[in-house]
Amino acid sequence: MQLSPRQIAVGVAFGASTAASFGATVAWATARSGSARELLACAGYLPGFTGAGAALVATPVLLAPRVRRVAGTVAAVGGASALGLVAGKAIAHRVGIRPPRTVFEDSMLPAANAAQARAERDATIAAIDRSADDIVVWVPGTMRRRIPSEFAQGITDAFDGRRVSLVKLPTHPDYQIVQGVADSAEAVRLIVRDLDEQRRPGQRILLAGESQGAWALEVAMQDPAVRDAIDRAVVWGNPGLQPHQYAGAGDGKMLEITDELDVVGRPVNGDPTLVTDALMNVMDGDAAQAWRWLAIGVNNPHSSYLLATSGLRLQTPGGFGRDPHNYREFMGTAARFLSDAPVGAADGRS
Repeated sequence: MQLSPRQIAVGVAFGASTAASFGATVAWATARSGSARELLACAGYLPGFTGAGAALVATPVLLAPRVRRVAGTVAAVGGASALGLVAGKAIAHRVGIRPPRTVFEDSMLPAANAAQARAERDATIAAIDRSADDIVVWVPGTMRRRIPSEFAQGITDAFDGRRVSLVKLPTHPDYQIVQGVADSAEAVRLIVRDLDEQRRPGQRILLAGESQGAWALEVAMQDPAVRDAIDRAVVWGNPGLQPHQYAGAGDGKMLEITDELDVVGRPVNGDPTLVTDALMNVMDGDAAQAWRWLAIGVNNPHSSYLLATSGLRLQTPGGFGRDPHNYREFMGTAARFLSDAPVGAADGRS
């Protein structure tokens, strides 16, 4: 049987894409350099993704009689290349080659800006009413300017009969995430130390962190002095990059609330520094670093899909209200968890 040129092209596209995808998966899983393996992934997966894009563009053109033959060839070859990508990754996974999930360890954080941390401590301490029965310090997430009204209302409703001083760190975290985490974590350490030294009998120190602030809070909680001094802490929307994930209430001091559909909280495959660098590059408009986004996407397809749907949702009126990274419906639960902390448990002066 004689094969047509189109059939030959389809077979070559499928075989080449399968081989490239399999080789890229193997190289990615075994390469020592994070940047090198991400580039290898891009090179190996690019034919399949290009083919998928070409097939999507060409398929509607099949309705046009004059270019139907050309569009059909493009769709067939592109589809074969896309299937080859899937086949190559499936074969690699079948033989046990899977890229490991990675986290951004504390040792990878930069040194905290001491002056910035002290400034945040001083501003936060100045806003606290030290005569209150309880002090709640909220560590904000990326670009969050104010304490969420749902959380503030939850505090009002939950702390029945006790006066609460609810304050936020003055920082407005941006997409310089790792530096922001390091600075806010140091500020939390300084704030808790100051509050603990001047704690009134029966006064509770309570912490809450959102998104980037949740990461910073959990870094601070690795310090035994901070962990011993606070009565309870609650976090939501934890970035999946950070290693300190607490299940449920953990040891009773920490409650983590994370939606499994929240793309921010999902585990990440690949070089964690690539993800944080990519966020900075896209905010800076650095088109030369676009390959980083491709590398993240090919290694985290489900998260990329969730990110795309979140992006589309956020473009619609009221979209943030429906986004999984918006935890306003859980903030009452967070406030109640804090309010239930035993009085005098941390200070030993009940």
